[in-house]
Amino acid sequence: MRFELPPGALEVLRRLNAAGYQAYAVGGCVRDLARGVPPHDYDICTSALPAQTERCFAGERVVETGIKHGTVTVMMAGEPYEITTFRTDGDYLDGRHPQSVAFTDSLTEDLRRRDFTINAMAYHPDIGLRDPFDGQADIARRVIRCVGDAGARFTEDALRILRALRFAAELGFDIAPDTACAMRELSGRLALISRERIAAELLRALNGINAVPVLQAFDTVLLAALPDYPAAALPEALHALAILPRGDTVLRRLLSRQDILDLIHCSGEYAGIWVEDSHLRKDAFSKILSEGNYAKIIRMILELHKARQRRQSEGKKPCAADEALLAQAERLVHQEFSCVLNLSPQETVSFIRRE
Repeated sequence: MRFELPPGALEVLRRLNAAGYQAYAVGGCVRDLARGVPPHDYDICTSALPAQTERCFAGERVVETGIKHGTVTVMMAGEPYEITTFRTDGDYLDGRHPQSVAFTDSLTEDLRRRDFTINAMAYHPDIGLRDPFDGQADIARRVIRCVGDAGARFTEDALRILRALRFAAELGFDIAPDTACAMRELSGRLALISRERIAAELLRALNGINAVPVLQAFDTVLLAALPDYPAAALPEALHALAILPRGDTVLRRLLSRQDILDLIHCSGEYAGIWVEDSHLRKDAFSKILSEGNYAKIIRMILELHKARQRRQSEGKKPCAADEALLAQAERLVHQEFSCVLNLSPQETVSFIRRE
């Protein structure tokens, strides 16, 4: 199997190889290439130690982004490339990060420490695909599976539980039975993960093509990630998620916010607000918009999306009056909640530093 790498990635590999070191594209970029999807960025793993890597790129812009864990970032052809030394991880004492790392010259050992088989592949244009844990086969089977023992992987880093949900939701993959079992058994360890990291993973999961069936199947995991979430509200929230367009990030993020969950839950009390007559409906919904009751407005948005879906299934054009009401309602909700849903600059800096 042969993949096309961008000029910058090829030059990074060439320089490391010319100095006598092993080097491969690795992780998510190889997963995407194997799926036939253009990667957003390219990570490189190498047998070179960080100082040796830096010497290979003398004269280029090099940033020691994670020197403790063997990572430097090199700017090449205008793009950043994270280059990490082959390593094994020590004990994970905080349920998130290894206490120490040990550098190795073994690519297989480096791939063994990774979360899922689909992310544990490496590629070099002259050598081909290195896939010791059958990630390519799992891509073909459309399965998320841990590398090695699933319980050990999630005990090391509990965030991997949500990463599994996110990949399943985004890619439309199933989760292997042993991996799914460990996720449910160890979901309590999500209490070790910061709310910012949980929110970031859930947001991506919520906007995935397979979000609703994945979150329905792993509702106990979702509730473990959001311990203040009222369990009784979850079916209603997932029903709302099934109706909303995937691009509506603001409304989807409402489903993962503790401080405004009551709006989604409360909106269930207004399930009878739909009015069949289009003229009466316009008057009724216009009144709801003027009242500013966001629980009613959210319910109204859901009902209008359901009506749109019904018309589409019947081969009918959208109702112009309904579409105008929907646009106005969504604009109001977005204006009200978009700022609430964003991290402050200070929180963003703190989040980046933790990473």
